[in-house]
This record gives sequence, C-alpha cells and structure tokens, in this order.
Amino acid sequence: MHQLSEKKSVITDTRKKAAHFLGFEITSHKNSKLIKAKKGLRRISSFPLIFRPDRSRLINRLHARGFCNKKGFLISIPWLTSLEATVIIERYNATIRDFMMYYTEWITCPSDLHRWVYIIRYSCFKTLAHKYKTSISKIMIRFGVNRQSTATKTIEAKAMITM
Repeated sequence: MHQLSEKKSVITDTRKKAAHFLGFEITSHKNSKLIKAKKGLRRISSFPLIFRPDRSRLINRLHARGFCNKKGFLISIPWLTSLEATVIIERYNATIRDFMMYYTEWITCPSDLHRWVYIIRYSCFKTLAHKYKTSISKIMIRFGVNRQSTATKTIEAKAMITM
C-alpha cells in the first residue's frame, strides 16, 4: 500500500483558488447553476475545469532560459548573437514548438498562450537586433514580413484546440 506525502499532497477548492499541477493552473468557473436532484436543488458548475499555463512557473522557466527577467519582461540572449540568424530563429522556433506541444492539447483557451509566445518571439527579435546592432522594428521588417519564404521566415505560433 502506498502512502501519500503530506508535503506533496494538497487538496484545493478550485472555485476559490487555482490548483497548480504539472505546469498548469486549474480553476473552476465562478458561474454555477441549479439542477433538480432527488433531495431538492443542487448547485453544479456550468462548465468543466479551466486549464491555463501556470504563470509563475512559466516566468521562472523563461527567466532561467534567458528569455525574460524575473518580472517577465523580455530580454535578448547575448550568447546567441555569435550564431547565424537562421540558427537563432530555429532555436526560438524549437522552443515555441515544444511549448505549444506541451500546452495546446490541455488548455481551455488558446489566447492564454499569447503572452508566453510574445515573450519568446520578441526575445528572438531583440536578440537579432542585438546581433545586427539595430532596432527591433528593422529586424521585424527584415525577418518578419515575408513569413512564407524559408529564407526570411521568423517565428510564429498557432494554437489550435481540438476537443
């Protein structure tokens, strides 16, 4: 028989506070409705649980990997500037792909990923601007306009939810 660890086991009322599990914040909708039950009316949640990326954990992870500071503001990664632009972009693309593969199947609303993709994407632009000693807007013109061309493609992410 296995015993649960008191330190690792937490019971959380998701209507009052988000539960944090494997990089997700799990909450319940605030709205509920009444249904008829055998013993009178019963209050139930009108929607299933809401799954979002865990904000504090993601900021800590992105900070540890150098994409942002401790407060979540994006920064460039100076050591990447010695690499070719295509290699830099591919590294960022790989990060976004991994991120999307982990979260998109489980999250409730794809727009919850926008902030995190924004941080990674603009960290790439900032790193490239640092490499070429120019502004982010000029880097966006150089790498961000023609997304169909593999030679000048920059990072982009699309979250598709299937239910």
